[in-house]
Amino acid sequence: MPVPKFNFVPECQLRSGSAWTPQAVSLNYYKSSKTINLIFSAETVKIYDLNGKFIKLYGDRENRTIGWSIIEGETELDELNKARKISANSTGMCTVGISKLLKSIGIELTESIHRPPVKSHKSNLYAHEIFYVEIPKPVK
Repeated sequence: MPVPKFNFVPECQLRSGSAWTPQAVSLNYYKSSKTINLIFSAETVKIYDLNGKFIKLYGDRENRTIGWSIIEGETELDELNKARKISANSTGMCTVGISKLLKSIGIELTESIHRPPVKSHKSNLYAHEIFYVEIPKPVK
């Protein structure tokens, strides 16, 4: 008797009317302090078990993108020193300051970007998969 093949889909993807994405993040701009944070939603933190993990941030000036990789498995201390540990707050979300990263790649953000599409990139050049978001050019 042949074994049936299954295509199980997580419940959160089956919700009707939900714009669920594998990674739900936001870039929040705080006008009073002119700081920008990368916010991982509570759902994303649960799905990827991010609480207490280390991430490494990346920037791409030409493509106006910022990226991050989740550092997992055996890792050298030098790589962890270049990473950031993220911890969930009381609502389950994780926040990472990215103002300096954006400034170093020449991007000035003047408003928040909620739930931009998250894409991923795998390459032999990097030890881990890189997730990234594109930052649109400001409308003049």
